[in-house]
Amino acid sequence: MKIAVVTGASGGIGAAIATALVEAGWVVWLVARDAARLEALARKLGPQARSLPLDLTDADSPALLADALRAQPLPLGLLVNAAGAQHFGLFADQPSAQLDAMLALNLAAPIKLIRALWASFCPDAMVVNVGSVFGSIGFPGYAGYCASKGGLRVFTEALARESGGTGPRLVHLAPRAVNTPLNSPRVQALNAALHTQVDEPEVVAAALMALLRRKRVREAVIGWPEKLFFRLNQLLPGAVDSAIAKQLPLIRKFAQGDYS
Repeated sequence: MKIAVVTGASGGIGAAIATALVEAGWVVWLVARDAARLEALARKLGPQARSLPLDLTDADSPALLADALRAQPLPLGLLVNAAGAQHFGLFADQPSAQLDAMLALNLAAPIKLIRALWASFCPDAMVVNVGSVFGSIGFPGYAGYCASKGGLRVFTEALARESGGTGPRLVHLAPRAVNTPLNSPRVQALNAALHTQVDEPEVVAAALMALLRRKRVREAVIGWPEKLFFRLNQLLPGAVDSAIAKQLPLIRKFAQGDYS
């Protein structure tokens, strides 16, 4: 029996992943800021789940989690970095504090947590960084979010190459739009206007569980045509530019709060 640590466990994706892991026999440590929601989820999942309220943007939180793991006998087999924040709006209108908070949670926090836990991972451990297709496809209205998720994607790739298989296996999981409380009314309205396919959190959880069984995969993108755009943006970014340019007036309209 091994421990899986899931950050952002009080949110839609994190809670769905934690549920799937418990059902698969893992002992799951639930990490997030909202203590009440974590406790409720832990009670729902039963004795294999443990609630550990932490704000991962606090400087001391990674070390506190590492110390707690070292104080118990079970091996650390999995870290799922699912905590995240999102802002949809024009970059020029985004407050600096909001941008700082998003970069801290989406990018800096998982990097620092992986470093703090590195020595605690068992030999066949795995780290899954939950990113976004917007980490590879720069999309209007999400400039700061794209930067944070793009940084997480490249960090995962770089660290996997640097470790050369001597540490945990590092995997980047990129969902498309997901139905979670992170989506503001503006995001929901834009998704409806663009006819964007929106997955439920359980779809992401199922994709993660499949990754646990696929030993040689380093990156997975969820959804079609998002998988196509992901590859096309790498090979022919101009084609993606043209496709998004057609949507730009509508995106700007919703980013400015105009739903009419």
